[in-house]
Amino acid sequence: MKLHEKIYYLRKKAGYSQEEMAEKLGVSRQAVSKWETGEAVPELAKFTAIAKLFDVTTDWLLKDDDSEPRFADASKSEEGTSSAPRVADEISDGVMSIISKLWRTYGWLIGVVLMIGGVGMLLVAAVGMVAFVNMGKTAENMFDIFDGGFGFGGHTDVIHGMTSTVSGVPVVGMIIGALIFVAGLVLVIVHRKKYGKK
Repeated sequence: MKLHEKIYYLRKKAGYSQEEMAEKLGVSRQAVSKWETGEAVPELAKFTAIAKLFDVTTDWLLKDDDSEPRFADASKSEEGTSSAPRVADEISDGVMSIISKLWRTYGWLIGVVLMIGGVGMLLVAAVGMVAFVNMGKTAENMFDIFDGGFGFGGHTDVIHGMTSTVSGVPVVGMIIGALIFVAGLVLVIVHRKKYGKK
């Protein structure tokens, strides 16, 4: 590993962001970024600070080799330990990078899907509301024959109460559909503002 690869490796292994590492070393985030890409090399005083921060030897930092880090504290040596956690970290970083790239490129599509789903729910709820209202009218006409002489008076009141209660369900569905549509629209607008072509 070369110096810039070692700096990147140590930072990722420690779980620091570039900002956190920069703060601990008293430099800018851009400086850390340049160290990691090989565009710049830390000042001599910073080598000691980097070695101290990650508890490795300056000798290991300065040599271009593929050896494992030599820790200043021998009890932290990685000899004999499995490389599985390192591989898992690299896979995790790769997966997160892919997800992030997909989100930046296609995240607005989630908003479009939400908008379509919201409109669909709104339409289904509207059809349901019309059906419940017509069902109530039909049921009311059907039970009209019982009102009066057979002692079954009051059926129309029951039908009105039932249909008004049940017809509240489509109203809730329409409200939820509208909210989903608005959420999708907001997501599309925010995503395009943030990641859209400039």
